[in-house]
Amino acid sequence: MVPRGRITRGLALVVPFTVWCVALSRGATGPQWRADLAALRDRGLAGVGFGGAISSALTQVFGLLPLGSLAERAAAASALASAFAAWLLYRLGHRTIVAALEGRTGGATAAVDRLAAVLAAVAALTSGLSPSWQAEATVGGGAAVSLALGLVVLERVAALATRTAALTPAATRGWLAVSAATGLLVAESLPSAIGVLAAAFAMLVTAERRPPARLWLPLAGGAFAVAALAAMPVLWRPLAPSSLADVERLFSSAGLHAVPRASGRDAVLSWVAQLGYVQLALAGLGLVVGASRPRQRVSVTALIALPLVDLAHPAGQWLDGTQTSLRALCVAAFALAATLGVTEIVAFLRGLELASARVAAVLTIAFHMTLAAVICEEASFTADRTSRLAAEEWTDLALDRLPRGAALVVRSPDLAWRLWCAQRVEGHRPDVLLVASPLLVRSAGIARLLPHGPEVTPILRDLALAGTASEYALSVLADARALRVELDATWEPRMLTHVLLDGPWLRFDAEALGVSDRPTDGTSALRAEARLAAYVSGGPRRDAVSAELFGRTLKEQTTALSMVGLPAATSPLLDELERLLPDDPFVVSARLRVGHALRQGRPGAVELRDLLRF
Repeated sequence: MVPRGRITRGLALVVPFTVWCVALSRGATGPQWRADLAALRDRGLAGVGFGGAISSALTQVFGLLPLGSLAERAAAASALASAFAAWLLYRLGHRTIVAALEGRTGGATAAVDRLAAVLAAVAALTSGLSPSWQAEATVGGGAAVSLALGLVVLERVAALATRTAALTPAATRGWLAVSAATGLLVAESLPSAIGVLAAAFAMLVTAERRPPARLWLPLAGGAFAVAALAAMPVLWRPLAPSSLADVERLFSSAGLHAVPRASGRDAVLSWVAQLGYVQLALAGLGLVVGASRPRQRVSVTALIALPLVDLAHPAGQWLDGTQTSLRALCVAAFALAATLGVTEIVAFLRGLELASARVAAVLTIAFHMTLAAVICEEASFTADRTSRLAAEEWTDLALDRLPRGAALVVRSPDLAWRLWCAQRVEGHRPDVLLVASPLLVRSAGIARLLPHGPEVTPILRDLALAGTASEYALSVLADARALRVELDATWEPRMLTHVLLDGPWLRFDAEALGVSDRPTDGTSALRAEARLAAYVSGGPRRDAVSAELFGRTLKEQTTALSMVGLPAATSPLLDELERLLPDDPFVVSARLRVGHALRQGRPGAVELRDLLRF
């Protein structure tokens, strides 16, 4: 056993403290598109599917702190979990690097301990300050908690697999702790638990020491019991006496199925984007050399298993492509493997009998630190949420100007979650009736909305039977309430004669409108709101998520104007859309069609609905 010196113990404190401070400085200060689902689950205690049991408890505890906004307190919980995960990765990396250096230097010395501590700290900081880790650590309800629980399991399995195989009380307590951590991970995130269990199983297969056969059944039973107890409040939430509990649960199922799945190619591109080719090349060296040595094989098999699981079952993406804890675990695996590769290079250089060998080894370590600093700088642009206030500005623009008792017919899951979160968690405009059309194919959801009035019945019936609202149903609702809608590409052209541009919405009037009833030029919500436009596209810290969502609104408004016979009025909207999304093919195609129609002098509608798929 290598003696742990002051440097090792000091870095064990410096690494998590650094990750925690950086995450706090970048934490969300207000509502975020990424955090709406988690906010309803953790702060609103809504029934939105299985998972998030530990995150909900942490968010509720941190919500009692008299510091900052609710979003900041929730982000502080994720930052603490991310710091704990960095500490665990440091411990795992130190143990693995020591095993690699002992085989090259011939024994455990204080110099080995110091070198292993420095390299393990670089690996932990590379992961903890990477874009994927920081994206989860700076928002409430992210994957930081499941990331920390996964590393607890992997670090403890790696430690226990190198100890004696005797059924000692200490070893038994250690395996029971692993079982409990696995149960908590299952209650927090089932996909992450699958990846971590696959990596832990690979470690046990290659290890010479594993838990005795008589412990397997108690360990499995303990994990199941802990998972059941931790998930019980989450499973009971849909049964709470809340008028929207069942609606939220059903819409969660409808919305999450619409989330795009990433392919294996996307997983590889994500690794390259976050770590770069040099880090991945060093990781390949570390994995190949480590797998060939018995002292490192147990830990290295976990580093190999995690990326394989990510390739076989790619992480889903929500809104801004934020990676799940499985993707963050893969980043940690590659960072540690790259450090193992640097360890091999340093050990090789130290073994050369050359005057400049020691200097070359020091420069190699310095170069590795530089790569970690570059990754941290990249995260400052992609994961800094302190200036991302577009979601809050959009909420004010979308709700504050609505008449009292207005109705919203929303088709997009992300917008529906933002509005529900504003109403349920932030107490914003509870008088507005929100009708989320993807949900209302289920009778239970319809029953929850019927008490709002008889004017809702026709649209609920249409959505349940045909999946889309008819002109009659929308007109009945618009006659009773001020109605705002999102464009439905399946609408017949005559339904668009009822709509007008109104900020981020389309106002649906009960009666059809003529060309003279409409403004002659398009008015962009972003052009009218200078602060909102600045938050979306200003500076190098561009909010790509908000730009994509607002760009979709501009596309729908452009399509609506062109189809009601005002193609010339779409020019300001297309200019704004091009500024938000310069490479979007919708802009070029729409301009070609509108320009051709104007040059031909043909009045009337220009069909653009097929371009909305872009």
